Amino acid sequence: MTRLPDGANITAPSQREIVAILRRHPLVKLRETVRRAFVVGSQAKGAAHAESDVDILLEVEPTPNTTAEQLEEHYRRALRQYFVTHNIRGKDDSVHPQWQGRRVDLYFTYDADKETRPKIELTARPDPQQLKSNIAQLRRALNFYDAALRDPKGHEVGAVRDGLEWVLKAARAVTGSTNT
Repeated sequence: MTRLPDGANITAPSQREIVAILRRHPLVKLRETVRRAFVVGSQAKGAAHAESDVDILLEVEPTPNTTAEQLEEHYRRALRQYFVTHNIRGKDDSVHPQWQGRRVDLYFTYDADKETRPKIELTARPDPQQLKSNIAQLRRALNFYDAALRDPKGHEVGAVRDGLEWVLKAARAVTGSTNT
């Protein structure tokens, strides 16, 4: 879990979580390929308060003939249009994507390393279902080696099996799984 400075009073989303929220949001419908994601603004500076939003900077694959600023404007336009269409005046954070009850504002860049503002990179946590599938595959491989890697006298070829056991143990530690 990515830790935000003490003033933030929230936990940071993973890259996977924030991208999923932005892809599902009916007004945002993010379609770009995200390379990296960052928390920026007051949350990254440690200056957040109870009313602070969550500013997210997405480093995306470049779109031909489109600047990052134009891409940002494209996404903001849909939110503005919703406010006009529904005659919403003033601030209505509920229309925006949310993280832990806070409004998410979105910014884009093609190269986050050139960004000078304070930023905290969000982790790309592995998908738990994919990890469990990988563990099951490791277990099958281990069973195969148990059956196939014995010399003619019935002695196990230990180095390969030990290596697979080590990988399986590491995968279990990552997922917290004990039954695969």
